[in-house]
Amino acid sequence: KGDGDGATYFKNVLVPATKILQSLHDGTLVLEGNGDKTPPSLSFLRAACQIRTSKDIELVILHLLSHYEKGKTKSQKGEIEDALFDLEGIALWMMLTKPKPAERRKRCFDIINLRSSRPKGRKKVDKY
Repeated sequence: KGDGDGATYFKNVLVPATKILQSLHDGTLVLEGNGDKTPPSLSFLRAACQIRTSKDIELVILHLLSHYEKGKTKSQKGEIEDALFDLEGIALWMMLTKPKPAERRKRCFDIINLRSSRPKGRKKVDKY
């Protein structure tokens, strides 16, 4: 990110992302749950990544899970779990309506941008 140190970027960004994807794909990633409800189905989201019309969802899953891993409070993790629940619906939408690849990618990047541009301290995740 501007410092020109590829080794640092590799260690701090790429290695953690690879570990998250590997644990998602091999089924070892487990969400804690926020106590109020059952955590979202990672097995469903993992399966959605294997379907041609919803495979782009993996980018959003990686984005959300990387923030989940960094979450320090139950509230922060619960917010990510809520977003993963919403993502299940978006994956279903992709599977059923079979949107064009450009539309799928745009939706995925819109979700990431929406989450990234939220004001700090906002408690509720915007609906996608």
